[in-house]
Amino acid sequence: MMRSVLGGASSRGLTLLAAGAAAATIGFSAAPGAAAPDALADPADTADLAEQVLQLTNQQRLAAQLPPLASEPALGQAAQQYAGVLALGGCFAHTCGPVPNVSDRDETAGYLGWVALGENIAAGQPGPAQVVAAWMQSPGHRANILSPSFTQIGAGVALTDDGYKCYWVEDFGAR
Repeated sequence: MMRSVLGGASSRGLTLLAAGAAAATIGFSAAPGAAAPDALADPADTADLAEQVLQLTNQQRLAAQLPPLASEPALGQAAQQYAGVLALGGCFAHTCGPVPNVSDRDETAGYLGWVALGENIAAGQPGPAQVVAAWMQSPGHRANILSPSFTQIGAGVALTDDGYKCYWVEDFGAR
């Protein structure tokens, strides 16, 4: 039950879905006009946070009697890179940066042959439990987390010195 379509159906007739833009801003807590990030954490420093997001997301699926999502390295790479793009500032949407399409980002990271894709983004939550809780309170994000169409997941997080501190991304897929 995904409510928002990002860019419509792809030319291949496959499903491409993302949480709505209004829901994507849930949890923003920085003051207006916050400065651009001064520094990004090394991706290696954020691997444990991303893993916790995956575990908490799967706990939500299990509570809803859905099978867990398998961790997929290419989706994780795409999510981590996109978290970095969001953290650089200037744009917070599913269409930011030099590769504005989620399917192109996932394919560039090596996630090929997909039949469904989805993405959750958030900023400002201080930890994995808070971001997953915020996503579960947002209908579009919750729909992605609990979609039986998805079988795989990757997560990324970028830490900054700006007002938001944490930028979170989940990429969902199925082949």
